[in-house]
Amino acid sequence: MNHIVAEGLLIPAGTSQVSQAVAMEDHNGLKVHVWLIQATGPLGGGNGLNLDVEGSVDLDNWIAPDFGFNVTVAEPAPINQWLPATGGEPAVSFPFIRVRYRNESTEDILLGASVTPYDRA
Repeated sequence: MNHIVAEGLLIPAGTSQVSQAVAMEDHNGLKVHVWLIQATGPLGGGNGLNLDVEGSVDLDNWIAPDFGFNVTVAEPAPINQWLPATGGEPAVSFPFIRVRYRNESTEDILLGASVTPYDRA
């Protein structure tokens, strides 16, 4: 099932935010879809927008293991991207996940995002 975790989320330059938690249920695979709606300028002056997937077993303590989702988006808006783009989807062993959006650019960003848990073969 696809879960919308951000719609028209404004992330000011130099700040980070996290999505709501999503229950993985019995799934062990995950796809992340992000779309940049608008930016106040080119995403320069840093590393652009970084997305990290974090996992938790209790909804209080979050860790960011190397799921392979740590991605930098430094392209001008609008863009539409599924992650991971390489097709090497990682196994997810946490009952809950969330997405951390880190705006390391000098521009404000407006974005949307969704996550889709699924059964990995």
